[in-house]
Amino acid sequence: MNEYVFKTPDLGEGIVEVELLKWYVGPGEEVSKDQPIADVMTDKANVELTAPVSGRVTRLGCAVDESIAVGAELIVFDLEAANVQTTAEVQKNGGVTDVTVVASKSTGEGSVADSASPDSTKEPPAKTEKPPTPLRATARLEHRYDSPESTGVSARSQPQQDSIRIRSAAGGPVLASPAVRRRARELGIDLALIAGSGSAGQVTADDLHRFQQLAASQVHPPRKSLSQHKVTGVRRLIAQKLQQAKRSIPHFSYVEEIELDELERLRQYLNAQRREDQPKLTLLPFIMQAMVLVIEQFPDINATYDDDQDILTRYAGVHIGIATQTDQGLKVPVIRHAESMDIWQKAAAVKRLSTQARDKRISVQDLSGSSITLTSLGKLGGIASTPIINKPEVAIIGVNRAEQRVVVRGGKKKIRTMMNLSSSFDHRIIDGYHAAEFIQAIKNRLEHPVTLFIGD
Repeated sequence: MNEYVFKTPDLGEGIVEVELLKWYVGPGEEVSKDQPIADVMTDKANVELTAPVSGRVTRLGCAVDESIAVGAELIVFDLEAANVQTTAEVQKNGGVTDVTVVASKSTGEGSVADSASPDSTKEPPAKTEKPPTPLRATARLEHRYDSPESTGVSARSQPQQDSIRIRSAAGGPVLASPAVRRRARELGIDLALIAGSGSAGQVTADDLHRFQQLAASQVHPPRKSLSQHKVTGVRRLIAQKLQQAKRSIPHFSYVEEIELDELERLRQYLNAQRREDQPKLTLLPFIMQAMVLVIEQFPDINATYDDDQDILTRYAGVHIGIATQTDQGLKVPVIRHAESMDIWQKAAAVKRLSTQARDKRISVQDLSGSSITLTSLGKLGGIASTPIINKPEVAIIGVNRAEQRVVVRGGKKKIRTMMNLSSSFDHRIIDGYHAAEFIQAIKNRLEHPVTLFIGD
């Protein structure tokens, strides 16, 4: 056999591992060069991997929802294989056999009795003084596959809602992630009884959950229960990064209100005059413009801090991360060298990158390298917030909802359009005094919008 080992590629600076989201191929399948084989996720973006060679898949190095190190064995191909049957071809004639599952409620020990082979040679479990109450569940042994013509890949069909797939007695080793194995031990369930629905045949958390529910339903009547879902993918990475940032960075927040009436009049005028090829202006480009004009006075704010090496890196260019909500969770595309853009170019960059992030078309490069982050919830922004710093940055500016309020001007009540900026800073690097100076400088520019276009 002439094997080709495809190792997990390096997908970006600082990325040491990826999470396997989906396999498009499985052991025994013929694969052509450049054919999609897997989807992986870094802490920046989802990436589709393609086959570097043509051949037959002999083994997979990682199960779905598991992490694998960069440089580790991802998938192995047999380059000499030709005209071999795929897993789907081998299994497509598999029958459907009624079986009975007997699982111990306390120990999880059990057996599989095939109705076509009533005589079992397996030794019965030893008797105890008080035999545990068995959980009996009748299920079906299914070998059903979607056709490659209809799906593009050979994949196990999902089990029906009222049944689970049971592994045959000669099912071979059990493939399952450490988390699934740990959960099975806690529940007292033998994973060897469950046929995995994963692309590589692994028992997934959903398989285990369905088995538990079906077995329990034979002993107890159905009842409503809370559902449990494993946190994976982008959401897990977001959780890890925010937890690390909150634990390691001593945050302090500063909130300042800004009067926006003059800026709003200017914004509406510019939008009325804009060309068809120009995007509609929101408040974000104006805030970005104010940031790049004042940030030169505060070099420690436009910076990143390596707390392992105690090194503060100040940036000459202003690279603004724009926190963007997507279906996969929060992503932060980066507008590089915002100081070199006019107001229209900033607006176009925000629109382009946020759209790409939501459509899952953004590159890894566009999700890294920010020196300061701007975050906004738009109309849902509320009165104030305490945003978490995007580590290793040292500052983040949060935009809250703009609304009309009654304020006092010259001893008289006036109605003004007001908005709060809620910002957080790394207190190891930024003192409260300098943070207040920075936000006050932005406030002055926004309240006198002509200064946004004439510099100092």
